[in-house]
Amino acid sequence: MSTYVVYYRSHLPSAHLGSLRASWAGWTAEDDELGDGWRSAEFGGAPDAPADAVQRVSEETRWPALILAINAEAEVIVAFAHNPARGVTFPIYCGSEQAGRLGLTISEDDVDLGFREAVRWSEAAGLPASSAMLASVGYTFETDVHKLGAALLAGLGLPGYAGKDILEDSRIKAEIVLSPVLLARSPVPLRDLACARPWPGGLGGDEMGFKDGWRAACPVDWPRGDAIDHALAAFANETRGPTMLGLLADHGFGAFFATYRPGHHFEFHLGLDAAHEAGHLWGAANDENHPEVVRWAAAAGLRPDPQVLDIALHRRGGPGEEHALTLALFKGLGVPGTGRVDPHWDGTDQESGGRSRWGLSVTFEIGF
Repeated sequence: MSTYVVYYRSHLPSAHLGSLRASWAGWTAEDDELGDGWRSAEFGGAPDAPADAVQRVSEETRWPALILAINAEAEVIVAFAHNPARGVTFPIYCGSEQAGRLGLTISEDDVDLGFREAVRWSEAAGLPASSAMLASVGYTFETDVHKLGAALLAGLGLPGYAGKDILEDSRIKAEIVLSPVLLARSPVPLRDLACARPWPGGLGGDEMGFKDGWRAACPVDWPRGDAIDHALAAFANETRGPTMLGLLADHGFGAFFATYRPGHHFEFHLGLDAAHEAGHLWGAANDENHPEVVRWAAAAGLRPDPQVLDIALHRRGGPGEEHALTLALFKGLGVPGTGRVDPHWDGTDQESGGRSRWGLSVTFEIGF
């Protein structure tokens, strides 16, 4: 027995939509409001043709619409979506790996096509899709259909679900080694600043000196959680300028935390494709905070190199690239004295141009 849930955008409840009454004649729906005009209507029975039903809902509301067909016994979900901007109706398969174990045949081409169209569906709906989350929904052994459905809605960016990594506990994560690097401008070594004293383990380790007072410290430890924002704010206050902390993973990616004005912090990533391949950072979008990176450089009085910055922010990453990616980032930000980055860079290690090399690493097994 399958449950069918319709997701649509309208000010009208399901009982007032002719398309739903026609598709589920005799059925009463359980309605819910998701926010920003989005609603869901859950039916205990099936429409005559789900693909036709979702198209009718979309045509009536004039917005993209979605139907989830949830089969708890089969432990899989098939979604039917209509995108009026493209005039296409398409299926989305969730839990295809589990479906294969159960003897159901779903080709990789069908899975990939569905999720490519799903991203376009979200764009047409004005929702923040996560292609990484969508891919994880397609290829997972997760058997909880409710988690699968919620993960699909998170990947599509529906209100109440967007930004949540629903399948985090179901995902296999590679063990990684992280190396912290702190970037700031100071006339003295960063370890000698008053704000360095409460840094976990002290701000010892190597320190790379660039030009005009820019320095990159490589400590052996780093703050966790909200303490990162507090530590960066302390450095920004004492140095009177923007600061940035990167956690570089030996699988060739990094998570960066930064501030350039009081009370404002943001996060961005390098080598996000490599992170996803290692099972990390699945909830992160590829370029949502890239404009913030440019604003960080402007607040620091730097002149970014757009071509090099684009290389750093959009490169796939991979094992051994984390330090070279970070140097490309520094160069792209306009930090003086960081050396040259070839626009045709192949990912090999680069000379920093600074007066020192990278410091120590510590093991961190689970993630960020």
